[in-house]
Amino acid sequence: MEQHATVELVPGMHAPRRARAFTGETLAGWDVRPPDVEAVQLVVSELVTNALRHAPDSPAVTLQLVLMGDCIRVLVSDCGAGEPERNQLDPGSGAVSGRGLWIVDAITERWGTARDERGGKTVWGELRTGSMSKF
Repeated sequence: MEQHATVELVPGMHAPRRARAFTGETLAGWDVRPPDVEAVQLVVSELVTNALRHAPDSPAVTLQLVLMGDCIRVLVSDCGAGEPERNQLDPGSGAVSGRGLWIVDAITERWGTARDERGGKTVWGELRTGSMSKF
């Protein structure tokens, strides 16, 4: 049985925190284990932050969570035209940004991007419950 939950986030500095709280409340209600909830919250935080940073003119960012058996799918949609790209990491640079998609890639089983008919995009990631930690 699939379960779905969606929230529309107002762009701004509180959106990632709201997204994490929504995720925590939703997944707890679905009886997802706390370590898995934390992993999903990290992915949600990175994807929402990227949407805010790279689609600053988007009037809203939508977060959708889907539970399908032992898989949680995270979908973050915005009106931005750009595609997400993983930056080259330079460990000695001291950079404090540019690692979001590396984190998403490390935690998710798979992730990708889908364009929509209005010119926006959805970035999604899938995580398996009980086996989310790849660290």
